[in-house]
Amino acid sequence: QNVENFSGLMTGLFSMNSETVKMLVKNRKCVLKFDYQQQSYRIPASVKDFPKEEQAYEFTYWHNFLFNPHLSPDVIVLGFEPDWLGASSDPTALKS
Repeated sequence: QNVENFSGLMTGLFSMNSETVKMLVKNRKCVLKFDYQQQSYRIPASVKDFPKEEQAYEFTYWHNFLFNPHLSPDVIVLGFEPDWLGASSDPTALKS
C-alpha cells in the first residue's frame, strides 16, 4: 500500500429496507461517531450510494459474503467520505 493511493472512503453494506439508509441517502451527509479505549471520535462524512456495477459495491458485497455466505442480494452499499478537517476527538489528541 502506498500513502499516495490511500483513500479515506469507507463503505458499509445495509438492508435496502433500512430507515437509517433512507435517511442517509436523502441527507447525503452524516457524522460517524465511535469510541476507542478512553477516547471518542466524531468524523463528518459525505454519503454516497453505489450502484451494483461499481467496484466499491463489488468489493464491499463480496468481502461481507466471505463472512456471511447467506447474505441477501437485496442490499445497498453506502460510501462514507470523511471530512478530516472537521473531525474531532474527546479528549483532544496530544500533538507531538
